[in-house]
Amino acid sequence: MDHHQNLKLYNFHNDFLSLCNLVKKSEIPNSIIIDGMDGIGKRTFATHFINYTFSLNEEEPYDIKNYEINAMNRSYKLVLNNSHPNLFSINLNDDKSSISIEQIREMIKFANKSSFNNRYKIILISKSEFLNKSSSNAILKILEEPSKNTIFLILQNSRKKNLKTIQSRCIKFHLKLDFNNVISTTNKILNDDIYKYINPDLISHYNTPGQIINLLDFSKTNDINLKNISISEFIALIIDKKLYLKNIFMKTNFNSFLEKYLLKLTIDKKKNKYFKLYDKFINMSNKTALYNLDQETLYLNYKNNVLNG
Repeated sequence: MDHHQNLKLYNFHNDFLSLCNLVKKSEIPNSIIIDGMDGIGKRTFATHFINYTFSLNEEEPYDIKNYEINAMNRSYKLVLNNSHPNLFSINLNDDKSSISIEQIREMIKFANKSSFNNRYKIILISKSEFLNKSSSNAILKILEEPSKNTIFLILQNSRKKNLKTIQSRCIKFHLKLDFNNVISTTNKILNDDIYKYINPDLISHYNTPGQIINLLDFSKTNDINLKNISISEFIALIIDKKLYLKNIFMKTNFNSFLEKYLLKLTIDKKKNKYFKLYDKFINMSNKTALYNLDQETLYLNYKNNVLNG
């Protein structure tokens, strides 16, 4: 089985049970935000909740005792093939920088249709921090007058929150894990020991299971041996080959490796120079993001001052 399709829910059992109980009692609110860091398991949590809700009266329903989706379940198969009549999913398209108003208009059409079998309809919005202003306002309108039996599941990265007006219309579940849990969850998903494949210097206490698994996938695609590479060699390789441009995971996560290495130097060397470089890099990095400046300049600067310094 593809390790990205997690049939087991390893964490967040209390939050999950409280949502399932609300469905059972027909008291589920219309709008729910699932909040947490990138890769923490928001999507897996949502997939399990969707399957629990859809499979309640079906054969092979959700196994609540073991927090497990039955792969033979009809609703699960329909969701997997993007053909479940009561589910509408919105995600950020690969080549776009925001979720478009067209996607929201399609969703509104779906929301206004009556549901199949009078069961719950679920609208899943992934990466909702990429809603632009007009998309957010359109969603706000529909959250204020929700149609009957419709549940909005809004997934958001806790570092880049949605409009306050959207937040205030939803109940919120915040998902977080401590570092030991991150490692043990990653090991369970992979059914292996992650440290057999990755130099521990490449993993920090801020990582999530999703990020570690994406790092592993990235290394396979680009033929990088993560076990025997130091963090400085890893950074140099990404800069030299410009892999931060070609890969969506590296695009969004590369800066965290740069920060990690600078922090390591600052702690190991205890030199004032590294404190200053760390501050300077964070400032430059923020400006680059804010004004959409050339990343290559930022990274070459880093290579010359930090790696070769």
